Amino acid sequence: MRSFARTVLVLAGALALWLVSSDAFAQKVYLNPSDQDNNAVSGGGVESQYALIVANKAKAILDAAGFTTKVDQDFSSAPSNANSWGADVFVSIHSNAGGGHGTETLYKSDGGKKLASAVQNGLLSKLPYQDRGLKYRDNLHVLNNTNMYACLLESVFHDCTAGSGYAGHPPSESAFLRSADGQTRIAQGTAAGVCAYYGKSCDSTTPAKGTLRGVVYIDPDIANRIPGATVKLNTGASVIADGTGSWAFELAPGTYTATATADGYEPNSSTRDVVAGQEVWGSIGLKPTTVTGPEPEPEPAPEPVPEAGPVDSSVGDVVTISDAASEAAAPKNDWNTDDDGGCGCRTPASRTASSSWLLLGAAALLFATRRRFPRT
Repeated sequence: MRSFARTVLVLAGALALWLVSSDAFAQKVYLNPSDQDNNAVSGGGVESQYALIVANKAKAILDAAGFTTKVDQDFSSAPSNANSWGADVFVSIHSNAGGGHGTETLYKSDGGKKLASAVQNGLLSKLPYQDRGLKYRDNLHVLNNTNMYACLLESVFHDCTAGSGYAGHPPSESAFLRSADGQTRIAQGTAAGVCAYYGKSCDSTTPAKGTLRGVVYIDPDIANRIPGATVKLNTGASVIADGTGSWAFELAPGTYTATATADGYEPNSSTRDVVAGQEVWGSIGLKPTTVTGPEPEPEPAPEPVPEAGPVDSSVGDVVTISDAASEAAAPKNDWNTDDDGGCGCRTPASRTASSSWLLLGAAALLFATRRRFPRT
């Protein structure tokens, strides 16, 4: 009897566990990708095109996790179709526009808010863009006309063409949406959110590492890359940036500082927290090295002016320019002195008084003699 009772208890426990598991993984998920063919995506394509790709990728992940999933791109009839099918949750997949950046999810009801929160967190775990949060909306067809909990996700801004300034400058959101990797990540985030809403994980294995990546560019223009730059972590690991200036490390969770160097540029660093299973951006801008020329040599001191020396009479007249002090100290020529050496070419300005009187006396004597002895 005891053995039989024990067997019954084991079977009952197994049945209960199976029922709980079946209930969790047999949920009906209705995915409604945007049908907006007139919303052009920068760089090519339209919103509906990429939303359908994402929805089909998310369906594959959810189906593999045990959910029953349906994709319906008919915007008008999707709510009524979901109601008729008996969907448990409804997720509408869109991309945003209007010049912003980041990821947001919309809801209307309290239950829808809980679903929206799980989906938003799932997307943020896979996308490298900022969190725009949850937003209440009561004017959306798909939220107003569904009987089950519903949300509408806006994965990225499909009109954004510039590299985002958030968390290390990841690529433009339009380029991300158009890439196969970006589409896969949006689908993974969507599915992860639905799984988390039911308390489960869609990942078959838990990743042990995360990715730290970025580009090296000439600050402040992120489009002007520096190929061949060296990027070195504080752990000692290093890589060389490729032809587009891109670099990446697969790392265990933790905080890392990456330092970029390149010839002709000042080194610079970025510090980021790496999370397992997530991609973190830490792009680094470098400024050109400032070239400093040699210091100018001091001007030579002026040579001293030589003092004026004696004038060489054999050379002729020489004019010597000297300062006022030298001129005042120079001796004055006295033309009345007997010594006129060196000035033989000059005539004294006057004679002595004695010479003048002798001439007058001689003239008077001649005059008197002529009067005493008249001519015959």
